[in-house]
Amino acid sequence: MNTSAAPAAPRPAPAFASQPHGLFIDGREQPATDGESMATVDPMTGADLTTIAVAGRDDIDAAVRVARRAFDDPAWGAVGPEQRSRVLHQIADVIEANTDELATLDSLEMGGPLMLTHGMVNHTVEVYRHYAGWPTRIYGATAPSAPGQLKYTKRSPLGVVAAIAAWNGPLVQMAYKIAPALATGNTVVAKPSEQTSLSLLRLAGLIREHTDLPDGVLNVITAPARAPGRP
Repeated sequence: MNTSAAPAAPRPAPAFASQPHGLFIDGREQPATDGESMATVDPMTGADLTTIAVAGRDDIDAAVRVARRAFDDPAWGAVGPEQRSRVLHQIADVIEANTDELATLDSLEMGGPLMLTHGMVNHTVEVYRHYAGWPTRIYGATAPSAPGQLKYTKRSPLGVVAAIAAWNGPLVQMAYKIAPALATGNTVVAKPSEQTSLSLLRLAGLIREHTDLPDGVLNVITAPARAPGRP
């Protein structure tokens, strides 16, 4: 009886996981201002996958300025709710079309089985489709008024929103922050966990290539767990 274990199948390795990556600001990847980077590690093997940029104070300030400019730009700030809905559906389509790659990136970085990360990415699609229904259904209200008066409330975007997520299920965790922020007309500076940054960086690039979301509306900074912007 042969009791030797069968050799393990080689782990999938998307090209994106073997290339160094910068911060995603204003629609493109760019290195950190001081050139600092850090390794992202496959916890199953302990081996480095690649390197990602480490954002400093100047990088974070730049990302916020870009996001504020995008918020004030009519290309995003003046679009109607139907257009925001369409963009969110486009993002869902992009994720669905690239499920295998995104699930593999999450598996490589968080150490979860592909079956689990596939399920998480599939749910990420559902989250964006859910919030795509919001923009046309968010209303203000009118209040009782004296004759000759009209009292009402109006819902307005906040501006630049910071989104921070943990390492376990990074893409779906970010979806619960990014999707409602975009649905309500805000812009986003997102910081994934330094342990699992690749899938969001990849998604940001895919959104840039395949959707109508204007540059600067979604920005991704990567950094260790220390408070962003602090030495």
